[in-house]
Amino acid sequence: MRERAVRYSTMLATTIILAGCGAGEQPRAADTPPAAVEELVAGQPLSYWREGLTHTDSEVRRVTALGLGGLGREALPLLPDVIACLADDAPEVVTTAREALLAVGAPALPGILEALASHENEAVRAQLARTLREVRPTTPEIVTALGEAVAGDDSWQVRFRAAESLGEIGPDAAAAEAVLRAALEDEDGNVQTAARAALQRLQN
Repeated sequence: MRERAVRYSTMLATTIILAGCGAGEQPRAADTPPAAVEELVAGQPLSYWREGLTHTDSEVRRVTALGLGGLGREALPLLPDVIACLADDAPEVVTTAREALLAVGAPALPGILEALASHENEAVRAQLARTLREVRPTTPEIVTALGEAVAGDDSWQVRFRAAESLGEIGPDAAAAEAVLRAALEDEDGNVQTAARAALQRLQN
């Protein structure tokens, strides 16, 4: 694990340097001593990883998320920052951030569920709803959270993704059947279609 952390940290530092050469930015050196009070992840302060996740260059953001995914549970302190990347303009960053969340594993689930219910950005909530279909094992909490998103989220995109995910989960999401049936009357046609397809998969 430690060798992998060093490898990703070096990759990130190199990417930042290369990106900064064209952007006129001064990258943070990989061996800059962290502040004494700042928590460390893979030997680097949280600010080091956060700078990478919010860098102007999408490749730096992607490599940073990739590195955190490689750290697995060790990346848990940066969970909110990885979740925020789900709203990134670059699809490859979003995909890598989703993979990083899944790599953290079970410890990430409470934070993911909380963000699905309360994050201000609907793109983030939609991606979280999509991510939850891939979490194993499927827990009652996951089904409940997705059902609540189908029933109550203000964004049709979130309701759509949540209904779609319940369908992907299949029979294990049977507890959400009533919510999906109600969604057949959703004001958005895409949500109706996803709910109908999900109900069919629940019964197979």
